[in-house]
Amino acid sequence: MKESAVADAPAAVPDRRGRMFASSRLVLEFALLFIGTMAAKELLGITGAVSYPNLLWLPVAVLTLQNGLGSALAAAIIASGLQYVSGLPPELLGEDVYSYIARIAAEPIAWTGFALIFGHIRSRQIAHAAELQAQLAERTEQCAAVAELCDDLRRRLEALERQIAAAGQLTDADVAQATIELHQAGWDVPPPAGTMFAWAPIPAEFRGLGSLAFSKLLLERANVAVSPGAGFGEYGEGFVRIALVENRQRLRQASRNIKAFLAGRNDTPELRRAAARAAAAAQ
Repeated sequence: MKESAVADAPAAVPDRRGRMFASSRLVLEFALLFIGTMAAKELLGITGAVSYPNLLWLPVAVLTLQNGLGSALAAAIIASGLQYVSGLPPELLGEDVYSYIARIAAEPIAWTGFALIFGHIRSRQIAHAAELQAQLAERTEQCAAVAELCDDLRRRLEALERQIAAAGQLTDADVAQATIELHQAGWDVPPPAGTMFAWAPIPAEFRGLGSLAFSKLLLERANVAVSPGAGFGEYGEGFVRIALVENRQRLRQASRNIKAFLAGRNDTPELRRAAARAAAAAQ
């Protein structure tokens, strides 16, 4: 519990600072808008409470549409106070008390109604935008975690393949012979440069399948497992990675299976045995 509280403390400090900054910015916006509006009224020579259009609509509308319901109501209250800061207007000749109250309360009521309606709409928009940003941040974190996991799995796979290659005691000549046999089987595989991993372009007749579908097909029809290039990034699409890590006999067997697959036949003894095992397992 104590360790968790200590770990959460640094994260709470930026949150408090962010809230304080947001509050200070909001107060500054209120001050600038209302001071600027009152200064504009003085410069334009607008005196008294009655002027059309009333310049106090400007800060009410701006704060409502920018910050939502809370700021909207606060702006309506401040505008109502500033409207009659120099005193209430006199009654007109022949005006009864109800007409007088309706006249002086018309704009404060209009500001409040505007704040309630459009402030509520704007608050919902702000909340929806914040929810979308939170979802986007969560998806970004998930994508980063998945990418990190994939990189870790790839490194582990490569380490395992190197161990298998070391156990098989393959030489550079064996790797070169394996690529020659694949070329003789009908698959132009460039020889790997100082490694046991060969990057092979998908044969032209299967290129439309993509690396993932071709890898599955090669596993099903030739009993040979390769890594689809799409798993190594967008530039890996169109290629498969062949790990030349098995012993010589297994590599020759894989070459025969691939040759039969590319020739359109799957009648090698190994494939017949693999098909028989699959049929037995299905039963």
